[in-house]
Amino acid sequence: MRGRGTVCWRCRACDAGPEDEDVVIKSLWADQSRAHTEAEFLRVAQGIEGISTLIAEELVMEGDPLMPRSTANIRQALRDHSRDTELVGIEERHQYRLVLKPYALHVENFSSRKELLNVFKDAISAHEQLVYDRRILHSDISDNNVMMRTGPPGSLRGGLLIDLDYAAFIGEQRDSTSTAHRTGTLPFMAWEILKNGDKIPHEPRHDLESFLYVLILVCICHSGPNRQYRRDFDLPKSRFGRWMDLDAYLSDIGSAKEAVMCLPKNGLPDEFPAFIDELFDPYFEDLKPCVHELREVILGPASSNPRAMHCEVLGILQRYIDQLSHPDGDPRGVKRKAVPAADAKKVSGWRSRQGRADGRRELEGKETSLEDTERIIAVSARALFTENDCYQDDDEEDDDEQDDDNAKEAAPLPVGGHGLRGARGSDLADAAMVGRLRSSQTAGVLRSYNEDDLERRREEQLPDNYRLSSSQTKRRKLKQ
Repeated sequence: MRGRGTVCWRCRACDAGPEDEDVVIKSLWADQSRAHTEAEFLRVAQGIEGISTLIAEELVMEGDPLMPRSTANIRQALRDHSRDTELVGIEERHQYRLVLKPYALHVENFSSRKELLNVFKDAISAHEQLVYDRRILHSDISDNNVMMRTGPPGSLRGGLLIDLDYAAFIGEQRDSTSTAHRTGTLPFMAWEILKNGDKIPHEPRHDLESFLYVLILVCICHSGPNRQYRRDFDLPKSRFGRWMDLDAYLSDIGSAKEAVMCLPKNGLPDEFPAFIDELFDPYFEDLKPCVHELREVILGPASSNPRAMHCEVLGILQRYIDQLSHPDGDPRGVKRKAVPAADAKKVSGWRSRQGRADGRRELEGKETSLEDTERIIAVSARALFTENDCYQDDDEEDDDEQDDDNAKEAAPLPVGGHGLRGARGSDLADAAMVGRLRSSQTAGVLRSYNEDDLERRREEQLPDNYRLSSSQTKRRKLKQ
């Protein structure tokens, strides 16, 4: 009913040869209040290394006469049943399909610290060309948009910047009256955008700040390469978790970020070193100086030459890439068993109180076992999978993950089965916020599911003290 509803399939042409690369078919519901589609931005960005290449696009048509498949038609059923009050302020979306290349992996599949920084360097380099050569601002940098290109085993893989759904042409006036004026993914939004909203324009430096938050999150949630996730760590209860509070005012979250991330003034103590020391896993000890330098450039005094900030950031990354080894030389870099996605664990139910996002430790709640909850939701999710959307290739192996002990398992469910969400301590709540579907290459299966039905079933079955997703929060507000 709302959101992009993005589903991606990894595909290969029937007549493809051994040298041909796989492609991605992306299905999404695009907000019609936006002036440009993702395909338009991709055509302008054609030729930039590190940006997806558009092969084909399609606006899905249906009916007689043919009309675009629109959420307006789907929502008519709600109006017929006296539920039109739930539709106030919700944007109209049309369904599109894009064929893109190359196929890429999530950044969490990095095999060394050197490769991790190399992925970010390539993505930021692509962002620089996008901004200053094609006049396009991405505007939605997140952990799901910084990807890693595939490559031969042992090679140093590069980065790919994807998802231009919320991009904008620099200098073009944004329509603040539409539903499309505010962009970004909450944990990665720049503090100025959160604090001031539409009072200030979205600038390239804000995207660079978002890149920094993605890197910080990777260093917080992982304990090693190849999707090794931290044990006994609850992200929502950490200081970073306060930046993800869906119930807090955006301005309060912006102020909390400002207090930690900005360079101190008027003799005040610098909170950033303690923040990094408290949250970073020891595996990333060698990256702390790099993160400190990036923060000083990105959140320091603005340069008179805007492109100079990109150059400084890329220079810092390249310097640390040259110092690191691939694979890791640190003993912690050797393969270790990852945390099982279905591991029973305890998380704290928590609710925001006044001052929740101001940097103070003001969490409350009681502990709730997720073992039964995850079992219930898993059953619901299985019922929502559509078998007709599956793609399987039994002969294909995942070269990039063949050393992982869990790689031989079947593709996990999109809820409760993703290790990074497990490290964050809230699989089910983050599934809706992330809004994308992961797959297992080894199993060779891509699955799709009805996200709206899944959220409604979760809302009925989860304990009262369990964290609400963004869509659930919005739905409750519409009912009030």
